[in-house]
Amino acid sequence: ELMHAITNAHQYISTCASLISQKAAIRALSPDGMKSVTILRKILKKQKKKLVTFLKELFPALQYIDPQAAPYLFLSWNRDDHLISDLLAKNGIIVIPGSAFGKNGSNWIRMNYAINDDKMKLLFKKLSAMSLILK
Repeated sequence: ELMHAITNAHQYISTCASLISQKAAIRALSPDGMKSVTILRKILKKQKKKLVTFLKELFPALQYIDPQAAPYLFLSWNRDDHLISDLLAKNGIIVIPGSAFGKNGSNWIRMNYAINDDKMKLLFKKLSAMSLILK
């Protein structure tokens, strides 16, 4: 009897979008929602430009890839991605080792730039303090 109720609940939960999800989608696709998308894109473009400019100045030899569909940069210091990720994490900078995305990601890390200005300034301060270790 209990399994029948659980199965029914599971079917409805997994096959139908919840009301809140439907309402969120309607709002997101509305004119106001699309304005928010435009604003967010401008903010992300600005944050990416700040990060790239900073990284190029501090680490001129640093290689990077700029995926166009997500607020991340892939960065390579030509060193073990797990080692760099751990080093950054110990200094309060959380990144993802590139090898988590497959063998082509080895020696790369993924860094998110979808952060506010205060966090971006803190990131710059921490990276500057670590610059000798990372060069």
